[in-house]
Amino acid sequence: MALQLAQLSNGRFDPVGPLITAWKINEDHPEVPKAEEVASVLRLVNWRDVVADDAAKTVFLKPPGMQLDLGGFVKGYAADEAVRILSARGVRSAIIDLGGDIFAMGHG
Repeated sequence: MALQLAQLSNGRFDPVGPLITAWKINEDHPEVPKAEEVASVLRLVNWRDVVADDAAKTVFLKPPGMQLDLGGFVKGYAADEAVRILSARGVRSAIIDLGGDIFAMGHG
């Protein structure tokens, strides 16, 4: 599904994670990487280099060192599911916090 979103967005959403690692976003002290570091990892960011085989249930990343980071995709999916479940149970307004990603539903 993340690769479908990458294709639909023409690569604006790219689930490939080396830039996330360079920025240290998932660490206690994120930082802006040096331009040289960004340039060196950009070759590893291209969703078209992810080969998913649905039949075999495998994923192959073409360039060595490439990583996937599905955080942006998974949290959005989790928020959609939370809204679906809450709505099905009659909840009309809520604030959903998924580790810093916030979704508000309803009106107050």
